[in-house]
Amino acid sequence: EEFFHTFNTLHDAHKQIVLTSDGPPNEMTAIEERLVSRFTWGVVADLKAPDLETRVAIVKKKAELQGRNIPNEIALLLASSIKTNIRDLEGSLSRLLAFADLMSHELTIDFAQEVLRDQIKPDLARIDISDIQRLVAKHFNVTEESLRGKRRTDVIAFPRQVGMYIARSVTDLSFADIGMKFGGRDHSTVLHACSKIEALMSTDRELRTVVEDLISNIST
Repeated sequence: EEFFHTFNTLHDAHKQIVLTSDGPPNEMTAIEERLVSRFTWGVVADLKAPDLETRVAIVKKKAELQGRNIPNEIALLLASSIKTNIRDLEGSLSRLLAFADLMSHELTIDFAQEVLRDQIKPDLARIDISDIQRLVAKHFNVTEESLRGKRRTDVIAFPRQVGMYIARSVTDLSFADIGMKFGGRDHSTVLHACSKIEALMSTDRELRTVVEDLISNIST
């Protein structure tokens, strides 16, 4: 009764009222009909857990609010590894930034993996390079064997670079280890590939979406 009158008072005063529940108003059988009918006066929205792209955006925005600009690969690492809730995601970001400040350390993927080892290790352990190669090959319409091969044509080289970037972002493998999985390439080749893809993603939204979708599929 008290809530009913409170609702009416706020509504009559043109105040904004936000209510949350685990189901739509018409499924609230334990609540009086007069309240349920009022709940339908406004907008009823289905709130889902944020997808990978949204989690990446949240990480980057939270970092920006703290005056920091974190690399895309670190934002992807956090977003693809921590899926429990946004509070945990923010907590991991805060921990990473605090350690970086405390140790006067540059924000690199290696540093992030070390600082957040306990939080990201379980997911990283489940991801195999072959899974990355399979999804990348399918998306770019090339063969998995070509990604592991020696050919350097553009039609193969770019998907291979994307695969290397993703492997670096969502596994704890070193540049050298990743290079071995992609045709025996050396550390500097993988480093160049990761730098190139990250730079392209900063200006090419379509590519960024492709990479984030691939990571999301790999991580699920």
